[in-house]
Amino acid sequence: MVHIYKPEFVKHDGGSPIFSVDCHPDGTRMATAGGDQKVKLWNLEALKKREVEADPNVPRVLATLSDHFNTVNCVRFSKNGRFLASGSTDSNVFLYEKRPGPGRAQFGSTDEPNVENWVNCQALRGHVSDVIDIAWAPDDSMLASCSLDNLIIVWDPATGQRVTTLKGHTSFVKGVAWDPIGKFLATQADDKSCIVWRVDDWSVVSKITEPYQSSMGATFSLRLSWSPDGKAVTTCNSYKKPSHTASVLERGDWGSKFDFVGHKGPVVTVRFSPALFKAEEKQDAPPHTVIACGSQDCKMTVWATNRPKPVCIVKTCFTQSVVDLCWSPDGYSLIACSTDGTVAIFTFDEKELGVAMSDEAKVGFLSETYGDLRRRVGPILEDPSLLRFEQQHGTPGKPPLPQPAAVANNGGAKAPKRIAPQAMGAPPPAGKENASANGTPAPAPVVNQVAPTAELQLETRASDGRRRIMPVPQGGTAAAPMPMPMPAFPVAQAPAGSPHHSALKRRIEPTQMGAPGGAGFEQNKRVTYATGGADLSRGGDSRGFPPSEGGGGFGGGGPTYLMLAPGSSGAAQVPTRPAPVTLHCQLDGGDEDPFAAAAAAAASAEAGEPEAVGPTMLEARNSERHSDVVCSTAGIVRWTDRCSESRATHIAGTKTFAAVFFENCTVQLYTPAGRRAMPPLVTPGRAAFVSASGGRLVAVTGDCSLIVWDLGVPGQETQVMRESVAPLLSGPRAPPAPPMVGVRLAKCGSPIAQFADGHAYVFHPKLKSWARVADQSFPRSEFTTRLRLPAAAGGLGQGELHALQVAAARAAVGMGPSALLSGGAPAPRRETGRHLECLLAAADMLGSQAEYRAWLRAYSRHLAAEGAEGHAHAPLREMCMWLLGPLSGGVDAGDEEVSGVGWVDTVAGGLKKRALLEEIVLPALASNRASQRLVGEVNELLEEAKKRSR
Repeated sequence: MVHIYKPEFVKHDGGSPIFSVDCHPDGTRMATAGGDQKVKLWNLEALKKREVEADPNVPRVLATLSDHFNTVNCVRFSKNGRFLASGSTDSNVFLYEKRPGPGRAQFGSTDEPNVENWVNCQALRGHVSDVIDIAWAPDDSMLASCSLDNLIIVWDPATGQRVTTLKGHTSFVKGVAWDPIGKFLATQADDKSCIVWRVDDWSVVSKITEPYQSSMGATFSLRLSWSPDGKAVTTCNSYKKPSHTASVLERGDWGSKFDFVGHKGPVVTVRFSPALFKAEEKQDAPPHTVIACGSQDCKMTVWATNRPKPVCIVKTCFTQSVVDLCWSPDGYSLIACSTDGTVAIFTFDEKELGVAMSDEAKVGFLSETYGDLRRRVGPILEDPSLLRFEQQHGTPGKPPLPQPAAVANNGGAKAPKRIAPQAMGAPPPAGKENASANGTPAPAPVVNQVAPTAELQLETRASDGRRRIMPVPQGGTAAAPMPMPMPAFPVAQAPAGSPHHSALKRRIEPTQMGAPGGAGFEQNKRVTYATGGADLSRGGDSRGFPPSEGGGGFGGGGPTYLMLAPGSSGAAQVPTRPAPVTLHCQLDGGDEDPFAAAAAAAASAEAGEPEAVGPTMLEARNSERHSDVVCSTAGIVRWTDRCSESRATHIAGTKTFAAVFFENCTVQLYTPAGRRAMPPLVTPGRAAFVSASGGRLVAVTGDCSLIVWDLGVPGQETQVMRESVAPLLSGPRAPPAPPMVGVRLAKCGSPIAQFADGHAYVFHPKLKSWARVADQSFPRSEFTTRLRLPAAAGGLGQGELHALQVAAARAAVGMGPSALLSGGAPAPRRETGRHLECLLAAADMLGSQAEYRAWLRAYSRHLAAEGAEGHAHAPLREMCMWLLGPLSGGVDAGDEEVSGVGWVDTVAGGLKKRALLEEIVLPALASNRASQRLVGEVNELLEEAKKRSR
């Protein structure tokens, strides 16, 4: 017999409606969301046991969370119980984490002091309207939220960044549920449809509309639920005469085969019990599930799928709509909440629901239905019937695990396949390198043309299906060095027989250069260019290097890689590429483009032709001895020039100039109308990287020189910088150094160099040094960017620094877990603080104001949270005083903290420090009562500074 209990103490302020309820996975606590803008956590034992409720020493309310500033619509615990997520009408989703120690009383609140310390650890901002429902993925790796903005956002709770945004509904989305197997995500909206999304690629598997065509147009929620066996998803607000129903969609064909009936109002919430049950008298029968349905008719029904009639019907428990349901972990207790501001708990026994299967039996049943979920290599079965088909026909759906080879290959097992490196071009004759007597280096083989050696690598396959290739030792210490691995990019080959076919394969002799201080580099080291690593026909970088604002970001072709041949650990030189057949880049187009404007004016004056509309392209076509330069708009040639002295290797341009670099170490500049702006300029060596932005041109040459020209104003062209990239090629990392993939200009005008390992460096003009602004030094930071995360709004996901961080994260995929598991690594919170400090300084150096504001806000919140533990008082005070600066010229002599010797009132290229202090730092610190003295002190000083500055 079902036991029903409505605890009077479970309520929100003023009898506010309770819109959501959820039970912790360990069954000890319950969370409710109310119209009083609060989330409350309750002691679940007090609801189940009267003696516990009556004990004055046992707390009933464990915590009250008041971070939202509007109605809280939904609360959900993560599957591991570590986090609590809440969604609100204020469009925010907050993540709370239970921290050690007692909770603190909310300042100015009449609520009881918090017994448990639940801390707001993450704010997920992206929706622009009310968040109605949220759901955790089966493994807690993702969190889905749906909103009245018609969107579903999938978040990565570890970083707070978006995984994806799903757009498919045409009206308010009010329900979201994950497939317990992790294959699908189901959503339901007011557009009278339910969409099933495939998690692998976020494509739409099916859009179901038929069961909902006769339903009411709007309800508070549509909280659908997936059965624990994964075979069906039960949806809300369907209608089949004569009653409102909850339609069941079966996995695979997604058709509505049956409905849970009997309600006189729309069903707005359904929830399956997490347990699988078996009938007491039929233990050999297949397991069944139990589901509860809540309706706007104030009633609730509970069904077992092995019975044609409901287990119970609750008619008079609530006076208003039932809006949310949850089950205890054991599957026998049901909790329901209503907009009348009350909560009820229903306790069932085995005679009513059946005998719950153990966790081991449940996992075994799911493995029989969908295959082994713990050792899965192939994709998850979308339809359980496919497993039976595979078993009948002997076609397993997952590839066999790799078997170890038997000793001497006599055990019947097949030996692992050995992979020999493939030559990128025609291999040269085998031979040994010997230096001549006069010290001149003997010819060295090109890296990608080393003759292949058999049995150099061992291929195995990991449990997740990825190939792993391990080198096999060949000989002792005297063995020849292995060739350097080449980047896996397609090769742009010139046509066989053309004069450039052989040029692509020949070695490029390094240009002699002097080391800093006049000392010459060693000449017995050889740098070779690897043509197999570059795609000369593609503009952009597949490794994630952000494109420059102007055209020709990488010399009009694909990325050139600076790579040192084996043995060249000391002398840093820049290999240069041969002249390709064709180069092209897009100049800044649009109505303000001087190239298009000047050419269009000439065409209009001479021929009366209409002005072409489209992008302006610069192209260089190389023949055997010369190069033809062509500028065109929308396919119409505007001007041409033939350069007979040499062939072009790189091109670049912006609105105010075009530049063509040649093999003879010169660069020709052009005006927008196609005139030669000046005679060819001689560069220290052949160009390796070229980029243009605004009115500036940057180039890296073969002698490691980096040159920046300011060409924005005709007649006032100047060289603004000439530095060396040699420290980056040999200094920061142990040899062999990763190849450089590009150089461009930041918006602040400083050059940025990025390498294949994701490291990025910006040149600081005042310090005359390179500063590393992106790397993988903080793998355990809460703000480490993840590869699959798209750009997020609010500054953190936009700007130059974010692009560099994404590239570094992509390069970190192969790092493995060692950095995360190392025993000497700092704690994640401390590492997060160091990471934020570096990000803040990097945004300042790049002059990225939006990113600086965003990271300053994040850093301030981090210090505020740390301040509660007493570790961040000194950094907090230091930051506040640095932003405050001197009060005026008449600062007290003893006030050294705010004396501000040499203080500058701006940061990050123009942001006012005091404005940042007032708008960002102080509000963040005010959220922590432990910092209230510092906030009051700094606020008084800030007001005094304002008075003195008037």
